[in-house]
Amino acid sequence: MSDISFIFDAKCRFLGEVATRDGSFSSFTLTHEGETALGKNIKEWQTRGIEIFNQEIIEEQDGTSFRLTKERILARDNSFLNALREWSLDNGYHLLPAQNYVLDCWQIMLSLPLGDQERFAMIYALCRVPESEIGGWKQALEQSVKAVDKEST
Repeated sequence: MSDISFIFDAKCRFLGEVATRDGSFSSFTLTHEGETALGKNIKEWQTRGIEIFNQEIIEEQDGTSFRLTKERILARDNSFLNALREWSLDNGYHLLPAQNYVLDCWQIMLSLPLGDQERFAMIYALCRVPESEIGGWKQALEQSVKAVDKEST
């Protein structure tokens, strides 16, 4: 079974989803904005891997120094998701891993007239809700959709 992570930009605009299996890449599904923002990067990641930086501490007689090295994590590597998380942080993106039980709420939420920041805040919260409490959130979202539908008729 795949794990889904949502990708948002610094302005909280939804850019798409990445599916991974045991940490390695499975697929990307991008919005138009996501394709514009990330399309070139994703093509590179699929062929050459994600470039990440590692900092090494070097103890020498005359003191401590640091060395920064680059490494490429291939898409098939089990550490791909961790590399993508690191790349996202370094480049101003938000990567939110979602448990499968959150996905129904996400689908319901997409039908609500929410702004980018509102949608981001809600999915951020939902990604942290324990499975035992997701039913109440789902019910509240369904009631919100009904209220919006009733208001628009």
